[in-house]
Amino acid sequence: AKLKALGEAIAANSGKATVFDNAQTIGASLSTIATKSKKVKELVAAVEKEQQLLTGTLVPQCEKANGEFTEHGKAVQVLADAIKTKDSELDALKLKDLRNERDTVKELLTNIGIAIDNIDAIDKAAEARNKEKQRLDALKNDIEARKLRLDKELVPCYTEAKAATAACEQARDLLRDSVDSFAKQMRSRLTVGCECPVCRQKVEQLPLEDAVNKMYLDADQSYNEAKSKCELAEKQMREAESELKSETKRYDADKKKYDADHSVADAQKKAAESCKKCGIDALNADTKQALQSLCDDQQKHLTTNISPKITNGEKLEEELKGLRTEHETATKTLEEMRVASEKAKQAVDGSKAKIENNNRAIAEHNADIVAAIGEVEPLLADSEWKHDWKNEPLLFKKELEQAAADFASKKSQQTSLEAQIEQAQRDNERTANIIKQIQEKQADWSKTEPVAACQMANLFESANSVLQRVGVVASAIASAQSAATENRNSLNQFLEQHPDFTIVRLEYLNTATSVSKLAEKIENQRKAPTQKETLWKEAIESHKAHQAAKPELAEDDTIDSTANACQVAENAIGELNQQIGAINKELSADAEKKKALTALVEKEAEARKEYDKWLRLSKLIGDKDGKVFRTIAQSYIFGGLLNSANTYLEKLEPRYSLKSVPRTLYSSLEDAYQGYASRDTSSLSGGESFLVSLALALALSDIGQGLSVDTLFIDEGFGSLSGQPLTNAINTLRSLRGKNGRHVGIISHIQEVRDNIPVQIQVVKSSDSSSSTIQVTE
Repeated sequence: AKLKALGEAIAANSGKATVFDNAQTIGASLSTIATKSKKVKELVAAVEKEQQLLTGTLVPQCEKANGEFTEHGKAVQVLADAIKTKDSELDALKLKDLRNERDTVKELLTNIGIAIDNIDAIDKAAEARNKEKQRLDALKNDIEARKLRLDKELVPCYTEAKAATAACEQARDLLRDSVDSFAKQMRSRLTVGCECPVCRQKVEQLPLEDAVNKMYLDADQSYNEAKSKCELAEKQMREAESELKSETKRYDADKKKYDADHSVADAQKKAAESCKKCGIDALNADTKQALQSLCDDQQKHLTTNISPKITNGEKLEEELKGLRTEHETATKTLEEMRVASEKAKQAVDGSKAKIENNNRAIAEHNADIVAAIGEVEPLLADSEWKHDWKNEPLLFKKELEQAAADFASKKSQQTSLEAQIEQAQRDNERTANIIKQIQEKQADWSKTEPVAACQMANLFESANSVLQRVGVVASAIASAQSAATENRNSLNQFLEQHPDFTIVRLEYLNTATSVSKLAEKIENQRKAPTQKETLWKEAIESHKAHQAAKPELAEDDTIDSTANACQVAENAIGELNQQIGAINKELSADAEKKKALTALVEKEAEARKEYDKWLRLSKLIGDKDGKVFRTIAQSYIFGGLLNSANTYLEKLEPRYSLKSVPRTLYSSLEDAYQGYASRDTSSLSGGESFLVSLALALALSDIGQGLSVDTLFIDEGFGSLSGQPLTNAINTLRSLRGKNGRHVGIISHIQEVRDNIPVQIQVVKSSDSSSSTIQVTE
């Protein structure tokens, strides 16, 4: 009946079999139609949106950018024309020539000032020499007066004091000897109570040592006074001799220096050279007046003719500079506008390209939709469905897939039932053959009444099992019959050989020998009820436990379903046992991993110690990028640089010293005049800044052993120095030659610097300013 129902259902859908067979192809085509249709809608909306953006925003922006670019280009051209005009006016002024002329005049004025100063220096040098001569004459007179006083007063006074001291000492010693002798004699001749031979009075007490000493106290005092006068006279004489010697030595040195002084001649020579640079060859009384007149003429020429033209030219230069700046800014803005115009044009082109690409994609998607419809339409032309495949392709696809799956399921069930029926028929045929074989072996069984027909699972296997058991029983019966025949023959043979035995006697003996066996059997039977009762109670308890644990059976539960459930439970138990084994295996693996983890933890602790050591080292000197270590190394080098610079700075300007700012590569100053207070280097004056920079430059040239700096060039900077700082700087630079053989080249226009440098390389401009010559002077 079930097979018939399946056949009817399959026959009802036989008209759609072709559709079901091509369900996968149809589904793919329907998916293509749905997807492509959705993309077409999205692309159409994107095209409309992009078209609005193009016409409403991008095209106006592009037109506006092009217009602004054109207008600004015209403004840039106007500025370029103005710059060209200003350049022509500036070229006509010949500002460069004017500046060169101004520099020439200024240089001449500078030389004139130097020459006048040098002429004044002649008078100052002569006046200083006269003053020095007067001082030396006064010093010589003072020395002669000191010598006269020493010879006439101090030496005779000392000689007289020395002789008086010796006389007083001699008188004191004679008096002491006389008094001591008298006292000694008196103590030896007189005692207390005796009569004095001089005054005839009774001696009450002998004179003590103090009384004896008082007898020559005046003589001793006279000696001490004479000695003090002698020492004072000697001191005055020695001091006078020392002062005379010192003054004489100083006079000799100053006189030698005075005799070797050529300052007046040097000043005259320097003044003559300065005058030659000013165009005056002779040096006389009127030279200074001539220089002053020349200075006034040049100053007037500079003020009246050159400076106003240069001022106008510089004003024109400033205007031109402003125009150039404005032109540069305008050009930059023009470039930005050009870029903006190109970007606007690119945006328009990009929007048009996007619209074109979208339209092309829409056409391609529509072509794919038409092709998919052409594939599906012939297959679905004659069939009826719940959903329209053209308007609802995805719903139709779902309906088709469900119908195809149901149809395929029913076809599969039909095939399965047909196979089961065919198998049952074969099993029935084989079972009939097995029954026939059993009846052949057990002919009596054919007379047994058959039971009512019923459905039996595994009929063929059961029949085959019965056939096997019948065969086993038949074989056992045959074996038993053969053994009985053999035993009967052996018994008859034994009786023939032993006529004393009969069958009856053998049966009796057989009974007697089995008494013990019977007794044992009786004992076993006596114990059996107790054992059976125990087993019965255990079975009752087990049954109760089973009943308590047994799940409730449903009304539709059968032996087969229960057996299936048991089989499922056994399978589940087997799976659980497998899971238990897997878990035990995982536990074993976990134990191994735990052991390995312990080793890793120990290894990690050792690595942590090593890491901490390197981390501390990294914090101290930095990591592989070298930034911290580089800072440390630079700080040491910087500290050494400042120490070396302070050595030079002590000679150049002892007031200041450099020190590093902590944790930086910057330096600050310590001012000795302000209690060594720290101050920033930017607070220095121009001259002080030059001296500090010079000290740092010299210190920097000392750093490094593999790369030595044996030549230094100093370009200007001395104009901010004067007096002692300038002298210190020049002396320090000159000492470098003797200290480490270093050459120093100084580029300067300061006359005082040039006067202190013996070897000079001078660049002299020709009178027409068309060329220059180089002169080396020593």
